[in-house]
Amino acid sequence: MRLFDLLKSSPPEKRRLITGTVRPVFPPTKLWFAIGLSGAVAAAFFVSSTAHAENSYTTLDAPAAGNPPFNGGTSVTGISGSNIFGTYSVPNGSSQGFIYNGVTYTDINVPFPSTVSTGVSGISGDQIVGDYTTEAIINGTDTFTSNGFLYSGGAYTTIDDPLGSTTGLSGISDGNIVGEFQEGDTFHGFLYNGSSYITIDDPLGVETFVRGISGSDIVGFYTDANGNCHGFLYNGSTYSTIDHPGAEDGSTKIFGISGGDIVGFYTDASLTSHGFYYDGDTYTDIDDPSAVNNSTLAYGVDGNAVVETYYDANNTAHGFETIISPVPETASPLLTSAGAAGLIWLRRKRRMESQVET
Repeated sequence: MRLFDLLKSSPPEKRRLITGTVRPVFPPTKLWFAIGLSGAVAAAFFVSSTAHAENSYTTLDAPAAGNPPFNGGTSVTGISGSNIFGTYSVPNGSSQGFIYNGVTYTDINVPFPSTVSTGVSGISGDQIVGDYTTEAIINGTDTFTSNGFLYSGGAYTTIDDPLGSTTGLSGISDGNIVGEFQEGDTFHGFLYNGSSYITIDDPLGVETFVRGISGSDIVGFYTDANGNCHGFLYNGSTYSTIDHPGAEDGSTKIFGISGGDIVGFYTDASLTSHGFYYDGDTYTDIDDPSAVNNSTLAYGVDGNAVVETYYDANNTAHGFETIISPVPETASPLLTSAGAAGLIWLRRKRRMESQVET
């Protein structure tokens, strides 16, 4: 979990990226009509499905992370190639960022004055982004402020949206950085392209949380007027809602994207959280077998490798990596019937044409 997850933001109207385009919704129920050769018509009814795969699980705990009775632990927030990154808590209550390359855990700590916590949320090449928290006494009150940072070329640079009082970063891709800022009591996302801050507001939400970027695609979630959460994909012109079919009352949150693969988590009717992997057609649920009440949260993806966090009986967080094993799906009866009907129609038509010719 990012350090900034408890902060909120809101931008002025002039910076909104709201378009008037038609908004597709995932997972849709789609009726596809395919026009075949010789005028044959076949109809197939396709429904996005949920799969359960036998995946492999590898626990990832930073060696210096706190353990019970201190309920801290390790939270993995993303993956890029062979590098897995996130945040771990230590017994004094602070948090440290880390990068794990498969062999070694390397601490990431912003060296600025008054910094008390650091978290890593994105890597692209040799560039790293995340959050750091500073502590100061303001008017006699102990005050904590979240800021974004970029680490590049051996130097740390603060990345703060100028419209917000606090900023958190959630991802980077090809030099483009995404995150959220706080102004008042409302969350709004943003994209920083190296020179300009562009506010990202889902038009269906009253608050927007941007959590990942891959190329020109941005993902996250928004809360509607009823306080329900819905995932979204924004491709630069169109916002598409992504709701897991098993989510209860709008509880889908998207946290990561890599190419066409998306990960996040949802809450079911029993108020249990499940991680999921979505490839555009099928949702694959991810539940670490060590999690209590299946409290699994998926945060990052790279190919078929997904990184998540689960909580044990002591409410201590543990990171883990899952390698997704695709579940072969058989063709639905409706699809098979539609295809057969099309072939029969085509054969009859050809037979009649042959009889006319002779």
